Amino acid sequence: MDIFSLLVGLGAALGLVQVFLRSQPENRALNLGAALGVLLMALLGARLAFVLVYAPVFAADPSQAWMFWRGGLSWPGALGGGLLAVLLLALGLRQPLARAVDAWLLPLLAPLAVMTWLAAWAVGVAYGASLPADSFWAVRSLPDGEWRWPLQLSAALLCWLLPGLEERSPLCAGPGQRSAMVLFALGWVQLIFSVLRFDPRPLWHGLFWDVWAALALLLVSLLLGVLAFWLPVLRARRVPVSVVEEE
Repeated sequence: MDIFSLLVGLGAALGLVQVFLRSQPENRALNLGAALGVLLMALLGARLAFVLVYAPVFAADPSQAWMFWRGGLSWPGALGGGLLAVLLLALGLRQPLARAVDAWLLPLLAPLAVMTWLAAWAVGVAYGASLPADSFWAVRSLPDGEWRWPLQLSAALLCWLLPGLEERSPLCAGPGQRSAMVLFALGWVQLIFSVLRFDPRPLWHGLFWDVWAALALLLVSLLLGVLAFWLPVLRARRVPVSVVEEE
């Protein structure tokens, strides 16, 4: 198995451990099953997005499109597939969407993000600018051995700090609020480090496609934030009909 797929798989396993630890005993079976469904959709989305972006490469041999264990996964497709899975599962299981995101997606985000960036470093993709070997910030890039700015390792470190940001925020106590905040922070991490990447990528309307994906993630996180933070406030401000009638 490709080292990239192996490390991403490790991230998925660590994410499932987080789902288990965060769940109440009576909800663990439901949450683990739903999280597995989210991971499956994330895998399908990651591979589909990669194949679509690099369609000319797979046109010569379409059978390689299914060989995801050889590497070739896309984080925008993974996140899109995961979000879609949460939405469909929440509807099918009749669970509140905000609580579903908190239980089935949020625990997966940091482990998968960290291991994906480490996997990118291990196979030599999503790399930063070249630096002199004697530079303080220079790190040897794998597998070519060139000295570069440690883009993948820096991004992995920031993603590793996401759970701490989530757990220590006093403003995010309601359903969906922590997920919105973590997705917003992750969107900024992906946007900044996508802009700083020096490896060749497809362009779309003047921007790299992963930059567009990071902007879309920021938009989704803002929409989730509106639902999680503002809807409860609006509902609390409504005057109950019974109270009006009594007056």
